Amino acid sequence: MKSFKFFVLALCCAFLQTASFAQSQNPGKIVTDYFNWVDAGNLDAVGALLTEDFMATAPFAPVPLDKMAWRGVGQGFKTGFPDMKHEIV
Repeated sequence: MKSFKFFVLALCCAFLQTASFAQSQNPGKIVTDYFNWVDAGNLDAVGALLTEDFMATAPFAPVPLDKMAWRGVGQGFKTGFPDMKHEIV
């Protein structure tokens, strides 16, 4: 459970990195789409939201994660928690 909380925190940090993209889009839809795609394992769609110079800082990683490493985190969580479902309130 603790790792999952870190993952959610890291995802929030990732969204801060994509602020310029979000300004031209509906932020609520972007967040909803992101988590729906993560839950579905559609990491290609998730990656399309991230810029090529994307970097995420996560408490479980000793160094910032680039776009490909972030995808690996998503794949790992989907493998470990295949039925994960984010509830957006």
